[in-house]
Amino acid sequence: MSRVPGFNYDYAVWDKEKNSYIVGTDKNKDGNLIGDEIKCIVENVGNKACSPLTFDLNGDGVKTSDKLTQYDINGDGKEETINDVADGTLSIRGGNSGKDLFGDNTDLDNDGLSDGFGNGFDALKALAAKEGLIDSKDDMILDSKDIKILEDKYQFGMKTGGYNSSAKSLAALGITEIYLGKTDAVETQNNFDGQNNMLMTQEGSIFAINGIKREYADVWHSLTV
Repeated sequence: MSRVPGFNYDYAVWDKEKNSYIVGTDKNKDGNLIGDEIKCIVENVGNKACSPLTFDLNGDGVKTSDKLTQYDINGDGKEETINDVADGTLSIRGGNSGKDLFGDNTDLDNDGLSDGFGNGFDALKALAAKEGLIDSKDDMILDSKDIKILEDKYQFGMKTGGYNSSAKSLAALGITEIYLGKTDAVETQNNFDGQNNMLMTQEGSIFAINGIKREYADVWHSLTV
């Protein structure tokens, strides 16, 4: 059964105002969590450092690479040793550190500080909402026009050759839509790749590439690989 990092709970919803997770082991009939509030900021989740969104480009599931790479995944100005990305990962501003990826260290306003998002799903939604591209009730899809707006304003792109590669245009990769989950709840799977990294998923988080819908997820890297 999946677990929230560092705690014996199955589901988590990030509360931005309280900078903590609402966690629980069950949901009520409306899909809301039944649980307790527990402080769960980055320092409290063990050796998990950053959670960039990863896109399953080839249809074999979200994966990490067996290859290790040096990359400033948590945006602290120092390179860490982590498993490289084996799929695609979204970035802004060229993606030189974890602050330019979509995860818990994302810096959307480019002030040099992480914006306090609980995960990459929230960071991507925040950017889309900031630009007026989504409506939480009716429209939670970034279409090709929305993606072009983000490309022009934020250098929105996707790295496909590892974290240290240059970002490519989503249109050039055949990506035409990104569906943003309507829920804030997430589920986790520890050591999903056998390399001590964690996978965080959210219902409804899929994208369309060459007319085929596939999943994307948040990969939480361990710094002690």
